[in-house]
Amino acid sequence: MLLGIALMIWGLASWSNGGTLRFGAGLAVASLAGLELSLREHLAGFRSHSTLLSGVIAFAVVTALILGFGSSRLWAVVLVAALAFAGSFYGLRELFKRRSGGLGFR
Repeated sequence: MLLGIALMIWGLASWSNGGTLRFGAGLAVASLAGLELSLREHLAGFRSHSTLLSGVIAFAVVTALILGFGSSRLWAVVLVAALAFAGSFYGLRELFKRRSGGLGFR
């Protein structure tokens, strides 16, 4: 997280001289740190992050489909993303219930 913040500050300080790339890299690193924290809390049964984690899975599926096959059939990509979101949400919610002692949210 600290590396991401440092990259964002460095990118803002040198915006006109390639700072946009550093700022974007800082955002990516900080986002990965936040994702790691939410995954750790979810798996420990501390806080439920089912929606966030399912959104990340759906985003990864959409990215893979668009890069692999193109966006010629957008309805199919949206359908597969919705199925990935729904399936992972259900699985992650059940996992959290087992880890938290039966609670669906905290």
